[in-house]
Amino acid sequence: MKTSIQFLFVLSFCMLAPATQAQISNTPIRRPNINTGVSSPVALPDSYDEIIRDLNNGKCFSIALNSLQLNPTSSAKTDHNAELRYGIGAIKKDGNNLIATINIEAGVNENGSRRVLRTTVKLRKSRSGITLDIRNGQYYHLIHQLQLVKKKNGYYLSAERDEASSTVSFTLAIFKTTCLI
Repeated sequence: MKTSIQFLFVLSFCMLAPATQAQISNTPIRRPNINTGVSSPVALPDSYDEIIRDLNNGKCFSIALNSLQLNPTSSAKTDHNAELRYGIGAIKKDGNNLIATINIEAGVNENGSRRVLRTTVKLRKSRSGITLDIRNGQYYHLIHQLQLVKKKNGYYLSAERDEASSTVSFTLAIFKTTCLI
């Protein structure tokens, strides 16, 4: 009797094994798709983007330019071999570029008088930083990979360039002003 019960137990176990196998799914388990709504990482706006956003929202900015050119000691064109240029103007947005036209007062020239140079300053953003383009009837400078730094009272940009016979340094300040129109 004991062997027949064991036989029935083994027989029922063998019959239930395929039924149990049929209940286990062979399809792989899929992970649920979660749509976060973000397709790529979000970059925080930098100083340049803040200025563009504020200009789009109707705020006004001005730019002040100060440059110093140090000439070789053999140059008789400037007083003490240095020439200072400075000016201020309003910034306009042209696409994704910032443009300003500034009347720069240049230092002493050959006859000892001041002169005014109508200068265009253009700032353009790229992946590697800010590009500064300064042009007037006398000279032009194109300087790449600059950083616009936000401070308490405005935004500042500094650059320098060595020419064949002189060194020029630029300091630009961008600050909010009241809108006239």
